[in-house]
Amino acid sequence: QAKPISKFAILGLFLFVGVASSAIYWQVGSWFTGSMLEMSHKKLDYFYERVKTEESNPLSTEELNQFAMALLVELQARPKDDQMWFMLGQVGMALDDGQLALDSFAKASRLKPDNIQYKLRHAEILSFSADPKDKAQGDELLKEVIRADHSNINALSLLAFRAFEQEDYKMAAVTWGMMLKLLPEDDPRRETIERSIQSALSMVKEENK
Repeated sequence: QAKPISKFAILGLFLFVGVASSAIYWQVGSWFTGSMLEMSHKKLDYFYERVKTEESNPLSTEELNQFAMALLVELQARPKDDQMWFMLGQVGMALDDGQLALDSFAKASRLKPDNIQYKLRHAEILSFSADPKDKAQGDELLKEVIRADHSNINALSLLAFRAFEQEDYKMAAVTWGMMLKLLPEDDPRRETIERSIQSALSMVKEENK
């Protein structure tokens, strides 16, 4: 006659099955993750070519995620590749991943502190942060860019935006005015800038009432 299984034996069986299942899951999961990373990494050259046709044939969200993974894997072997960090930042922006973009642009800027493009992108991300400390850091970087290249349209545009955001409407109008002087007469951005100047001047009038 079979003896009844004790409650402790049943509990031990459940614990064993649970631990064994978890171990199998993590092994399979790690293998799957590793395989996915390896597959994405092998497509790195393909993604670089795809970027060249981004305007006419944008990368899908899935492709952008794979591109980011491929860059991260490659950066483990080439951590001082500033161009690759900058590209990862661009991908982070396309994915609306602000933290990835911020960390990547910051890394690129640290590796090449004199690169205006890197510094401007870093300043842009910081300027749109909700943290006042980030905004302050972004303002300092933006000033460095302007000092190095006072005719940089993108830097002036961001400077005007930050002035308007801080309710310094006179500075915003003056900065947009500087941009108009630098842009060709047929530049399509002129109309938007002119409207922005009028908006800033109207705010100045409101303050003076």
